[in-house]
Amino acid sequence: GSPIPGNTTTSATMPVSNPTASPLAETATPTTTDEGIRALQIHDCYLVLETPEGMAVVDQHALHERVLYEQFKQRVLEGRVEQQKLLVPETVELAAAEAAVVGESTELLESLGFGIEAFGNNTVLVQAYPAMLRRPDFPYLLRELVETLEQPGPSPGRRDILESLLQMM
Repeated sequence: GSPIPGNTTTSATMPVSNPTASPLAETATPTTTDEGIRALQIHDCYLVLETPEGMAVVDQHALHERVLYEQFKQRVLEGRVEQQKLLVPETVELAAAEAAVVGESTELLESLGFGIEAFGNNTVLVQAYPAMLRRPDFPYLLRELVETLEQPGPSPGRRDILESLLQMM
């Protein structure tokens, strides 16, 4: 048939049957998994997987974060959280109600990898934190944890607080 007006791309200028002519050929890495699933890696960022329904696109970085999330969650549930101790403890000023909640929850926070103790008035000392957090903003983190602990209804359990903490990560 006749070419469509304004259409500058034709199959003659970019053949589909020749993958080396495609711009993706320079950045895509095809492979087959041990289970026989065909996969293609694009720009070192995405995986395109063949599925029975068609295909699935996976963000590798999001997948890596999810794997870390699940590993940390499992460690906490098993009581094996690695702590990063601070050479110089960090002081955090809180509102009176927030400091009270943190004080009442030190045992729970310890089970999550935190080392926190009262330091007078409404100040707490952060002496250790879960190593997977990679040096968090302690005032923000403690306020978020307090908000989770103060939610209306039944007192949140360790698992609820763990979920909240992992989402903050």
